[in-house]
Amino acid sequence: KIVPYAIQNPDGSYKFKNSELIVRYMLATEKVKPGKGYLILDKIFAGKNEKGIIYQTLFNNEYSKEEAAATIEAWLAEAELCDEEIAAIRLTMQDDIIDKAIETNRNLVENQVHTNSIPTMIYDNSKHTGLFVSQN
Repeated sequence: KIVPYAIQNPDGSYKFKNSELIVRYMLATEKVKPGKGYLILDKIFAGKNEKGIIYQTLFNNEYSKEEAAATIEAWLAEAELCDEEIAAIRLTMQDDIIDKAIETNRNLVENQVHTNSIPTMIYDNSKHTGLFVSQN
């Protein structure tokens, strides 16, 4: 199971500038179109733009909120979500159910998993930080 989580600083801001937006898109996409929200995660951690720059770097350091949203929505369109589904995702992102999911995930990560690194994977009963690459 993937638990989308944005690392918060003590002042309530986020460690990475677009992380809350990404989490909201992932959670809302899963509500509107189950199974499609995790393509965002794959693109961010494993994808590169046309200049060969890893998307994680662009989202964390370069993209404005508008550029980040446009990039994610382009990925959703590439994954064959229609305009109406993408509009529904935008609306769902602001819903209380997403706020509650963010809080539930925050509690899990901060109080049970105790991680401050992304991505963190738990497998073989151990915590592993960094990108997981399958050996298959």
